[in-house]
Amino acid sequence: MSSLICACGKEKQSTQKKICDDCRKENKKEKNRRDAKAYRERYGSVVKRGIYCSMCKGVKEHQERGYCLACERERWKDRNKPDCATCGAIKENPRDAYCNECKREKNRIKSIEEGRRERNTPGLGRKTTCSICGKEKEANYLNESCCQACKMLRKKLSRSGRNEEQILKENVRRLTWMKISDGTIVRKPCEVCGTDKDVEAHHDDYNKPLEVRWLCRKHHREHHNNEKNKET
Repeated sequence: MSSLICACGKEKQSTQKKICDDCRKENKKEKNRRDAKAYRERYGSVVKRGIYCSMCKGVKEHQERGYCLACERERWKDRNKPDCATCGAIKENPRDAYCNECKREKNRIKSIEEGRRERNTPGLGRKTTCSICGKEKEANYLNESCCQACKMLRKKLSRSGRNEEQILKENVRRLTWMKISDGTIVRKPCEVCGTDKDVEAHHDDYNKPLEVRWLCRKHHREHHNNEKNKET
């Protein structure tokens, strides 16, 4: 029976194991390094890069990297500085080498050099108008193809599990909203309390989309709750 003490001097978990867990991890790392070295010697580097460093133009120790070890250490020292490497402003993320503004500018120049289109530029990027309704898009939807309302509507229409009744109700509500917008249907006060705040259109029969009743949000909810109680 073997001893509980490993060759390195640490205690093993069981006498049936030849080495401890720490030695097993080190052996696995060493095996991975040997396999990676043998693979590079046989097939070459996985990343096809030149033999010269991108910063000092000297010969690199590792061909799969972009910099030599000395320049890599200098880059990490510069990256940990609080100021931006381009403009000198305080960086939002101290782990980055540049501030957000300089990072966006570098990405923009890179996209132009690679022939990709630049967003929000006339003739090159997306239009400022919605591709569905033609209205001006919101500021945070300039990178989208449509405005916020059309995007939510398109997501709603593509939702799975919609039956014919739900589709009919959605189409009638959309038609009613359009008629209210162009003035065909005039919004009126609530039939119950007479208020003109948060008044909503209610359809007793969705086959007659232009026949609506005007109820405030509170009484509209109460009306539907009473209908549910009658059904049960």
